[in-house]
Amino acid sequence: MPKWKYYNPEGMQDKLFDRCYIKRNLESKIIQVFRNNGFYEIDTPAIEFYDVFSNDRQIIAPESLFKFVDKKGRLLALRPELTIPAARVVGTKLKDMSLPIKISYLGNCYQYTDAGPGQQREFTQAGVEIFASNNPFYDAQIIKMAIETIKQAGIEEFTIELGQVEFFKGLMEQTMFDEETIELIRTMIEAKDYFGVEELLDDREVKASIKEKILNMSSYLCDKKTLLILQKSDLNTRSKNAITNLLNILDILEQFGLTSYISVDLGMVKKLNYYTGMIFKGLTYGLGYPILSGGRYDNLSERYGKPLCATGFSVGIDSLLNALQRQDKKSEKPSVDTIVMFSVKGRNSAINITKQLKEQGLSVDLVDDSITKEYAIKRNVPGIIHVLDDENIKIINIQEDTTINTTIEQLLKGETS
Repeated sequence: MPKWKYYNPEGMQDKLFDRCYIKRNLESKIIQVFRNNGFYEIDTPAIEFYDVFSNDRQIIAPESLFKFVDKKGRLLALRPELTIPAARVVGTKLKDMSLPIKISYLGNCYQYTDAGPGQQREFTQAGVEIFASNNPFYDAQIIKMAIETIKQAGIEEFTIELGQVEFFKGLMEQTMFDEETIELIRTMIEAKDYFGVEELLDDREVKASIKEKILNMSSYLCDKKTLLILQKSDLNTRSKNAITNLLNILDILEQFGLTSYISVDLGMVKKLNYYTGMIFKGLTYGLGYPILSGGRYDNLSERYGKPLCATGFSVGIDSLLNALQRQDKKSEKPSVDTIVMFSVKGRNSAINITKQLKEQGLSVDLVDDSITKEYAIKRNVPGIIHVLDDENIKIINIQEDTTINTTIEQLLKGETS
């Protein structure tokens, strides 16, 4: 007998009653945040042509894709994330739409990843994208929405770490390093490996002031004062423009009243082939990984025929659920207000009673009389209405362990107490 029919593939999970209920409610709250901010939802297919995700810049590692072939021999892939499909839609279906284009999405994604903290091979992602100009206001608006999303999810203590990849790229221009060395430095800075960066720089000729700035990237967080000092230092134009961009974003966030959630980390340098400016991630206690991330990517939609500046973020629904669970946040769980149980003679009346109770906004479980009180007890249902025939019923109060004999007419009039 095949044993695998009893199990989930690695990295895939069944979500049972409570978690599924909480997840759906959380998704509804997040979708409402997006709608309240003027974003329109799109829904892209889970299966795309492999070429959508494959290019010379390797935005998505080919080995992380679930790949297969259709009947015509064309290579397909399960979508690994939703920003790239959004850019494809904008570059094709929405290319003539007036700017700004504000879109949102929510759906399952699939990546062939190794097991690790927060890692699943099937996960739900929600997010928003603004295709418009490079105006820092749109970056600030995206960060504002990320904060609203986290708060609406029920997480109260969190930080948004803000970075700028152009600052690092500008510093690397001043070192004149080759691409291999730059990538090695980037990896070590992302890992906060101060000593590794220092050892590498000691073996190369680098201007002392630039070396100091590179080393500081992996060891400290900036405030506005530090950024202003950096802006006046011996940086090249590219790095100075990056600092100016961050200062402009911080000014707008201050007008939004959100600076208490923000810290600046110039050591955020991941995905240089994807992001082109501001980047950020959301962190909260109890998790060793971000609950959301985003940034500016001005070159992506050009791959699909429409060059547009863009900024956005995506949030992992499962990451939010894990954070809520580890922070012991109380969430509403699925419940039934009453059970309507019928004998053969009372089935028609039971159906009518169920309909009227639902019209009153109650959740009702309609079952035949083969069940026992234990059925209700195990499901935390407070009571049972047992319909005996077209006139008579029993009302069983599970919590008080009492039974009342009455009629359908009295029940519907509220005269059963």
